Amino acid sequence: MGTNPGMLSPSVTVSCRAHPRRAAANEKLEGAGTTSISLIGICRASVTPTPNQNGSPEASTQTGLPRLLRIPGSVASSGTDHTRCSPGVGPIRSKCLRPPITKPAASISARAAGLRPGRPSSPIPMIDSQRSVMSLPSRMETQHRSQLRVLVLGGTTEATALASRLAEDARFAGLLSLAGRTANPAASALPVRVGGFGGAEGLARFIASHPIDIVIDATHPFAAQISANAIAACRTVNCPLIALERPPWQPEACDRWQTFPTVAAAITGLPAEPARVFSGLGRLSLDELLQAPQHHYIVRVIDPPSQPLKLPNVTTIAARGPFRTGDDIALFQEHRVDIVLAKNAGGTAAVAKIAAARALGLRVMMIDRPHIPERPTFGTVDEVWQELTRHVAAPTERGV
Repeated sequence: MGTNPGMLSPSVTVSCRAHPRRAAANEKLEGAGTTSISLIGICRASVTPTPNQNGSPEASTQTGLPRLLRIPGSVASSGTDHTRCSPGVGPIRSKCLRPPITKPAASISARAAGLRPGRPSSPIPMIDSQRSVMSLPSRMETQHRSQLRVLVLGGTTEATALASRLAEDARFAGLLSLAGRTANPAASALPVRVGGFGGAEGLARFIASHPIDIVIDATHPFAAQISANAIAACRTVNCPLIALERPPWQPEACDRWQTFPTVAAAITGLPAEPARVFSGLGRLSLDELLQAPQHHYIVRVIDPPSQPLKLPNVTTIAARGPFRTGDDIALFQEHRVDIVLAKNAGGTAAVAKIAAARALGLRVMMIDRPHIPERPTFGTVDEVWQELTRHVAAPTERGV
């Protein structure tokens, strides 16, 4: 039917209960709450802004209406459907034919009321140890399955050297785990995990879940607890375990050694009269020195103490090995050391104090190593490497 140019274009009005868009807040009040659709294809919307925005807790729905095209010859809607295009008119977007997208207000009320709706208030916190663990599967699982997945329990010079070899050999996919007792551990060529596992059961879960093909215990000879946990965990999940344990120091004919089973026994064995005692026992044994407070202690630790020591007479030296014999001789002479307290850790990184005491004829109070259950043990990095090569040649069933 044709239209008279002198007459206004006929229109039809339908009710619209949907919440307005934000832009509608600037419209005039006249005609609020209605939508006018004319036959000449001009769409106008005039609504009153409500006090509650889209998606507020008081709204029953959140509605998004599709955009309408300016289509000449379109017909009026009945109010229960979107405007349809007359036959013969150009195509209309498919999304304009879809029903409104609605969401219950209750499901989005928390986000709508927040300062930045739709986003978390802050990132999920993550400690370093968690970050390392989370990065392990992506690093190791993307490697070819023919690689041997090796977990190195480290914290020693030998563990760092072994990690470097593993990183350079494509046959292995390795991870170095540290207890986290030092603030700035030595750099490693392998991915590093920091922190405890949660006992033998936690270590067993870690080995099985990643999974690990072989575990190398290269911890300090006095870290008896983690070594015992490794033995129990590997037995639980049937994972091979080998230990990298450096041989203990042996006294020579000119040495003045006294051996003790524990740190407490050695401190009890110190003389009653005041002496100047060098302590190479480490940070964890500092409190035990309070058993003999009459002495002046020269304490060497890797990290400086976070607070003053409780000892009445103490000199603290923060240094990281390996140390040289000449330097330790000069140190003992400068501080007029009478007695050396030491754990029989073995190896070359800390042997300088033993050699310096030998050169100066000083008395050494040596603490024997703690008992660790029997396990396959190798004394050098080269020996461990040969064993790893054998496991590569004859892979285990794990991960196959």
